[in-house]
Amino acid sequence: MRTKVIFIFFLTCLFLSSTMVFSQEGYDDVIVYGKKVTIHYTLTVEGQMIDSSQGKGPLEYVQGEGQLIKGLENSLLGLRVNDEKNIVVHPNDAYGMASAEKVIKLPRNVFFQGVDIRPGLQVQVIARGGRPNIGAVENADSRFVTVNFNHPLAGKTLTFKVKIMSVE
Repeated sequence: MRTKVIFIFFLTCLFLSSTMVFSQEGYDDVIVYGKKVTIHYTLTVEGQMIDSSQGKGPLEYVQGEGQLIKGLENSLLGLRVNDEKNIVVHPNDAYGMASAEKVIKLPRNVFFQGVDIRPGLQVQVIARGGRPNIGAVENADSRFVTVNFNHPLAGKTLTFKVKIMSVE
């Protein structure tokens, strides 16, 4: 009797699995890995608008390719065309925490002569290995220039308001 029940169960499973049709119908507009996605967004930090796609055109990216900060990209997964969502991204899933190690005091003579070095000026320094690093001057005197190489949004909680425009 037990063998007969197991055999019937096996046949039922075989029948069901052979008749199943896997279709993405109805899911073409869902954000999944590998899909090209177009969104409109507004980014605010501490209530102040920092950036927006409005007036510039929507942002395009491919889900899962790391083109967006991790916290934003992960929060978009599973959304559909026309969905709107407010997404809060904490520093560890965005640009990380600000680090004192990334604030460096450089001799003034490493900068071009005649350049007006002042706080707020963005400078590019070529690091070992040839990789460019962009930083902001925090302080400058006749001998030294202090440059902060932290991302400007490091240590900040970011709030995105997004609308999904297309998924291909």
